[in-house]
Amino acid sequence: MFSPYFIDIEASGFGRGSYPIEIGIVNGVAPNFCHIVTPAEHWQHWDSGAESLHGIQRQMLLEQGMDMRELALLINQQFCGEVLYTDAWGNDNCWLGLMFDEVSVSPHFRLETIRKLLDEEQTGMWHSCKDNILHATSYRRHRASNDACILQMTYWQVMIMTRGYQTSMSPMA
Repeated sequence: MFSPYFIDIEASGFGRGSYPIEIGIVNGVAPNFCHIVTPAEHWQHWDSGAESLHGIQRQMLLEQGMDMRELALLINQQFCGEVLYTDAWGNDNCWLGLMFDEVSVSPHFRLETIRKLLDEEQTGMWHSCKDNILHATSYRRHRASNDACILQMTYWQVMIMTRGYQTSMSPMA
């Protein structure tokens, strides 16, 4: 059974000057992938509003972050040829592109919007299913791997509701 990869990226802020600070990728089969990113020295933008959402302090990036080049190569190695689905394609595409460009590495995966996985009926129920899952789960931290897990659970709930999938791959089964 097809089990897509879902990606979420936490960032230093929103809009111009922001950059990726944590990347989480899940698919329900492989172990979750989640790494904090050490920013480039010239990446200085920091939004306290974004920090209040994800709870990651800039100092944490400097102390616990993974080198960007090492992280880009690891993502390429682990997800080579895969499609990673996001619910925030515009932002996530910019942030991934920024990181990969910064270290002169070409991505060996493709980033797509979740909408590519869904038909019109499924798209229409996505947000209410996601809200129900957020309410029903213990994922309270707004962190990359947790948010990617929420996307995965929402996907499977939508599939169950519209296609009747009941498999061991489904976290809601």
